[in-house]
Amino acid sequence: MARDFNGSSDKIVIASSSALNATAFTLAARVWIDSLAAPDKYIIARGLTDESEINYYLRKNGISGDILFGFTAGPSSYRELIVATQLTTGSWINLLATYDGANQRLEKNGTETGSRAETGTPSTIAGQ
Repeated sequence: MARDFNGSSDKIVIASSSALNATAFTLAARVWIDSLAAPDKYIIARGLTDESEINYYLRKNGISGDILFGFTAGPSSYRELIVATQLTTGSWINLLATYDGANQRLEKNGTETGSRAETGTPSTIAGQ
């Protein structure tokens, strides 16, 4: 089911579960971007709803349109893959990000657009 978000404050909140504390994971999203001029926007994020602590995420970086896929592996320890990809407005874009415990990979519309070797265990949030 497609959802229409206002681009500033809309989000879907999923109840916390220890099953979301993963050491390897895949994030997938099908997005429609109306404007690249918007500030940084999380597409998918696992963390506190006020965004004060994020475990893992997929987001669009400001007006550059770069896609960032990362996770935290401790206080101020970000493991981030930044991919300069040509996002376009007015069409659907399929994004797939995977972390297998040794590598981060990002695909756009079925084509790998970036990868890097990376190790570490994503942080968990106390009580989550």
